[in-house]
Amino acid sequence: MVVRGVRDWPLHLAALHIAIRIGLANTAPITDCDEVFNYWEPLHFLQRGFGMQTWEYSPTYALRTYAYLLPLHMISKFYALIFSCEKVQLFHLLRITLAFFVSISELHLVKSIPSKWISYMTWIFLISSAGMYHSSPALLPSSTVMMFVMNSMAEQFHFFTKVQRNDDIPVCRNHLYRAIVWGLLAVLVTGWPFCGVLFVPLGFQAVFYAYQSEKKKIGLSVVAVILLLLRVLVICTIIQICVMVIDYHYYGKIISPTWNIFVYNTGYGSAGDDGINRDILYGVDDYKYYVKNLLLNWNGVAIMSFAALPIIVLDMIVSAFKRRSEQVQNISHSQMILTLLPMYLWSLVVFSRPHKEERFLFPIYPYMALGASVSLNYCIESTGLHKIFVKTMFKKISIDAMKAAILTMMILPCALFGISRSMVLYDGYTAPLTLYSNLSRVLAENHAFDQLVCVGGEWYRFPSSYYLSQRSSLAFLKSSFDGQLPQPFTKHGSREQSLLEQGNFNDWNREEMDRYVDISDCAYTIELVKNDVEDRGSSEVERYMEDDEYDWELLEEVDFLNAEETSFLHRVLYLPFIRKVSYQKYALFKRKN
Repeated sequence: MVVRGVRDWPLHLAALHIAIRIGLANTAPITDCDEVFNYWEPLHFLQRGFGMQTWEYSPTYALRTYAYLLPLHMISKFYALIFSCEKVQLFHLLRITLAFFVSISELHLVKSIPSKWISYMTWIFLISSAGMYHSSPALLPSSTVMMFVMNSMAEQFHFFTKVQRNDDIPVCRNHLYRAIVWGLLAVLVTGWPFCGVLFVPLGFQAVFYAYQSEKKKIGLSVVAVILLLLRVLVICTIIQICVMVIDYHYYGKIISPTWNIFVYNTGYGSAGDDGINRDILYGVDDYKYYVKNLLLNWNGVAIMSFAALPIIVLDMIVSAFKRRSEQVQNISHSQMILTLLPMYLWSLVVFSRPHKEERFLFPIYPYMALGASVSLNYCIESTGLHKIFVKTMFKKISIDAMKAAILTMMILPCALFGISRSMVLYDGYTAPLTLYSNLSRVLAENHAFDQLVCVGGEWYRFPSSYYLSQRSSLAFLKSSFDGQLPQPFTKHGSREQSLLEQGNFNDWNREEMDRYVDISDCAYTIELVKNDVEDRGSSEVERYMEDDEYDWELLEEVDFLNAEETSFLHRVLYLPFIRKVSYQKYALFKRKN
């Protein structure tokens, strides 16, 4: 049997996809302060020698690996050689680069899917998703794992196709090995070992295939499994050695942050085997948090994606009774179950954990698009709805054209919802990026040294030191937040010598008072203020400025969505012509000399 998949993905669609990703990369808000303080700030320190350091980069705890940052650090050096650009422009280039790599991975996935219908639907769901919009340019392990997952899925589809064609065993194995390598990179290089759950089905599949491929040869099936495991062990060892060499260079000692973060999050912290889940220190939510996030970022696609497994199982039962082939559009039931199973395993893991963050869902975003496409395709093929319409009402229309029309009507609302949600994120929440971009120009024109840009409760929306000049730095004013804040890197970075010059770090998220400065030390402040003039002065930073002996002037304001005074409908969707929203002001103040 010949498997006719999407062999040659249309070049114009591929170009359009890449153009959309890189064009929108810098319109997406940074939705997680971990992205800034745990990744952009250390990267900035590697490049410019200063930035904010979190406790995870302290040599005492060492929970973050520099191996994850090094590739982007090398890319930034390349950009520095080719382009003459300011720091903000470099930051934008790096976000574009991340989105570009994600777009290539998306195309790799959709091109590998054997069914043209599932392939095109997956592409539409990916490109229109609000979740993909803001996760693709994110410098987060979860985003990188998402990218590695797509490449691993693509290699698995290539493997399924070649096995179905009865290609040579070595050719089939190569795709399976590449899928495994993507999984090993995800687990070991990102410093996020928990994502190993996503590749458990792949591991069982690889062992099963190794055993089956040599089953006819007496005694060789066990040998094939042993050789597979040895090969994986060798690759794993090589990757881990490279990672540890990099971390040895930056930490100054033999250490494994990947192991440290696993130990920390499984109840065995630096204080000993106390069995306390440290992630509860950073907030606790119930399952509704993830349900809400999935519906906002994926709308009906999320529902259809989780329905995929029950639909496939039901179709398997129907197939058995009707004695028809267990195959719809070139993808067998067992193949699709193996491919989608990681989504359910990962959901069980993250939904059960008390601490929940939106970025923890990024790795299953590709499965969302694929699962929804599978659900729709299986439903239409199994019911024959498109064929019924052609036979009864639209006899002059081809079956393929009718199927395309039905699918379009079903996926168009989801796609429009996703695009509308992305527009809300851009319109309502990109004020910090805009304001700090303007601040960078102000700082570039001002040649004073040691200027502090101070933030209070808005510290978590700081977009990174790429927006500050070499003569300025971030500082914190005391606010209602009572957790542990970052502090500036010393020249020693994460080495033991830095402990002599730093303030205290702890792994209990306890507030350290040495992080704060007085308002009189600040040259600029940034705060989210009320839109109405009569309500001004109510924020924490504004009250600090009122008590300061110096006068402060407002330099600029940018609209920021006021969620409390905007209806649910307009917070969720961008509805032109009838849009009714309330804004606050993201404001930049300067102290008068």
